[in-house]
Amino acid sequence: MGDTKTFPGITDAVFACVKAKSAAERGTVYDPPEGDSGTATTAKWGVVLTYSLVNGNLTYVIKDQRFFETDGEIFGGIQDVINSCSGGAAQA
Repeated sequence: MGDTKTFPGITDAVFACVKAKSAAERGTVYDPPEGDSGTATTAKWGVVLTYSLVNGNLTYVIKDQRFFETDGEIFGGIQDVINSCSGGAAQA
């Protein structure tokens, strides 16, 4: 637990899309829903992350995860959503 990944080049519009897509496709709940920092919980997979968007850098920190979810799978899933929302422009 506690692994961190920062995704650069994230605009407010891309982050809004990430939140919406994550909620629709994975059931992720961002708390607070409109905040630039807080907690993202995907109950279906037992993943809890903190997040912070500062100066275009979106950082996630894994706080809790089921043992069968690797950090790479979690961060890879986030990257997939970011790519979808940004047309593939935001690469970490």
